[in-house]
Amino acid sequence: LHGTHLGNVVDIALETSKALGLEYRDLGIVSARYLSNGTLTWLAFVALARLDNSTGLVAFDEPETHMHPALLRRVVGLFESISRERTVLLATQSDTLLDALEDPAHRRGRLLTRRK
Repeated sequence: LHGTHLGNVVDIALETSKALGLEYRDLGIVSARYLSNGTLTWLAFVALARLDNSTGLVAFDEPETHMHPALLRRVVGLFESISRERTVLLATQSDTLLDALEDPAHRRGRLLTRRK
C-alpha cells in the first residue's frame, strides 16, 4: 500500500464484527493490519470526530506522530470541526500542524495549541 492515497478511500469497512479496514476505489477492502501507523491514527481521529461532541475536553500530545504532512492537514480540519462543539487541546512541536490551523493565534473557538 506504499503510496496509496487516502483520497481513493470510499468507506471505512468492518470486515467482520472485529476487523476494521478501508475500502479503496481501486483496491477494494484493505484490512487494518496492512495499513500504516499514520493511517490507523487517522482512523482513530475520524472515529473520535464522529462521537458525541457535546461535552468535555479532547487533548492530544503530538498528534502529528506517524502522520504524512498532507494527511496531517486533514486531521487538523477534523480537530477544528470538533472544536466547534468542545475544547480541543493540542501539544505539538510541528510547524506543519501549526501552519495548517486556520488561525493558530485566534482563541474565539475552542481549539488551543501549545508548542512544546
